[in-house]
Amino acid sequence: MKLRAKLLHPASFLALLAILAYAPFFWERGFYWDEAPWTWIYFRLGPAALTQTFSTSRPFWGLLYQATLPLLGANPWVWQVLMVILRWLSALLVWLILRRLAPASRLPLWASALFLVYPGLGQNFIALMYSHFYLVLNAFLFSLWLSLRAIQKQDGRYHLAALLFSAINLLAMEYFYFLEFFRLLLFWHLLPQPKLRRAALAYLPYLALFFAVTFWRAFFFTNQNASYTYQTLQDLQTNLFTGLGKLLLNMLLALWETLPHAFLLPFSPPNFSTLGLLTGIGAFALAFAATLLTGIFLHSASVPVPDSAPRTFVWMGAAAW
Repeated sequence: MKLRAKLLHPASFLALLAILAYAPFFWERGFYWDEAPWTWIYFRLGPAALTQTFSTSRPFWGLLYQATLPLLGANPWVWQVLMVILRWLSALLVWLILRRLAPASRLPLWASALFLVYPGLGQNFIALMYSHFYLVLNAFLFSLWLSLRAIQKQDGRYHLAALLFSAINLLAMEYFYFLEFFRLLLFWHLLPQPKLRRAALAYLPYLALFFAVTFWRAFFFTNQNASYTYQTLQDLQTNLFTGLGKLLLNMLLALWETLPHAFLLPFSPPNFSTLGLLTGIGAFALAFAATLLTGIFLHSASVPVPDSAPRTFVWMGAAAW
């Protein structure tokens, strides 16, 4: 019974799903895109040179590479393994966060599994580069979990740790920057009445950290816009209505790319001339096995879904998007 419980644990299920989705042929992959020059800079010119390379827009991005490259080296397959682990960890953290909101529902597990295999990012094989993205994402997700635990346990020490990991996200890069406001919605959902006042008070330290880092990056970090400019602000200054129209169009295109188009990608017909017959058959076999195992697991681990859980997850997911 103990072995069966471990096998049916969501962490085990998500680990198996991550392996099926991202691990096949990991040993045959190499370095892609910017990974080769970054690795060359680090090992030929030194860690400081790589940190300087990244200092044009992200103040502490290069420090992550100074921590990881000495440990993992220039072996592509090691970075592929790390990528699988980080993808699994991100899904596990999503499950832990959502379980705080709906502990008696199986929807947190469904949502975390969907998050794990979300097909919108087709560049997971670029492991050295994107593993650092997932390090920052996991720091942010861990920060969310710590802050929810702080509220439920009424222990301020968790808030201090959550602020530290939130700072890592805000200082390292900008991809998950404004997701920080999603924390306020989580607080609002979790806290009792009066919800708005309690959530606002609990969120004040995180808001102060957000504005402090933003102020520093905008006015004191001199290299913030060395590589990228505030294009939307420039468009609005040039012509307000044209700028707003361009912004709305970009939002609609992003909606199309991240929702309908992303979920249509797995149904695109495979190119057997590129994959090869055996690889194509293997891919279909893995997809079938993953679907079958997912169905068996969700059926075995099924519990009632509270009536409010689906609505809560839909509107919170839309707010996060």
